Order: sequence, then C-alpha cells, then structure tokens
Amino acid sequence: MANYIARRDKNDGNGFYTNIKSSYIKLQAALKGGSNYNTERDEAFDAIFDNWEKANAATTINYLQSVIGKLSATNLDESAISSAMHSFSEAIGFLHGFKSVERKKITDAQIDETLTLMNVAPGKAPTTLNILSSPVTELTKMQQAIKKLQTIYGFTDQQVEDFKKNWVSEQGR
Repeated sequence: MANYIARRDKNDGNGFYTNIKSSYIKLQAALKGGSNYNTERDEAFDAIFDNWEKANAATTINYLQSVIGKLSATNLDESAISSAMHSFSEAIGFLHGFKSVERKKITDAQIDETLTLMNVAPGKAPTTLNILSSPVTELTKMQQAIKKLQTIYGFTDQQVEDFKKNWVSEQGR
C-alpha cells in the first residue's frame, strides 16, 4: 500500500505518504515516552489511519479516472480495453477492501452505494461488462462514483485532478 500512497503524494510536505511517515515518527516517540504520551500516541494512530484511508480513496479515484480516460477514446483497441478493465478491477478491489476495516470514515452503506454505481452491487451478480456495451451511461456512473468519494473525504477539485498522476513516476523518485 505504501507504493500506492506514494503515488498520490506530490512530495510537497503535505501529502498522504509524508503525513503517514511523520505520524509513524511521532508514534515511535510517544511509545518510547510511555504512558505520559498516550494522547500523542492516539493522535499519531488516528493520523496514520486517516491518511491511509484517504490515500486508498484517492487511488480508487485514480483508477476510475483511468477507466474514464481509456474508454472515452474514439478508437479503442484490445490493449486499451484490457488496460481499462484492469484499472476498473483495481478500483473495485481497493474500494471493496475497505468493507472489512472497522476504523474508517466511509460507511459500509456508502461503499455499497459506490460499488453499485460501479456495477458490483453487493449481493447481486456483477454487471461490470456494461461499461463496454453502454460506455456513455456507465462512464457517467464512474464520474458519480468519483464525486461520491470526493464528497465523503472532502477532496478539492484540484486534489481529484492531481490524483490522475502517479507522482512517483512524474517526479522520478
């Protein structure tokens, strides 16, 4: 997960990876300090979990943006379709994986609503291939899923735009 978290971090000192790293340092110091530092320990744990969850949501958004970009092309070839479907399955997996996490901001109901937009409604047969047979309708639903995650986590429009990039590759780090 650290690899995915780093991809969403612009390396400007304010990103998910940077915040998690500094929170682990704070946690380590608090644990060494003993019971006098329980507040700092708890704050560090909260920051780690919060940034981890937000980075997971950002990665889900990144993959959905990739699906939209690839399937919006005018001349799709098998490679583009394959790549889009890979990105789609990654988005589903990252989002669905949070259903088993107890300590999270997003509710299971919100996850289910978003997965339903993505054609994998819980308890029902997936209809993921609809994205290929009805791309206009389905890509609109992917935009709605992105907007839903943006609202839940309070991401700005600029952050959502930045999530399109793999900052590790962009910055050669």
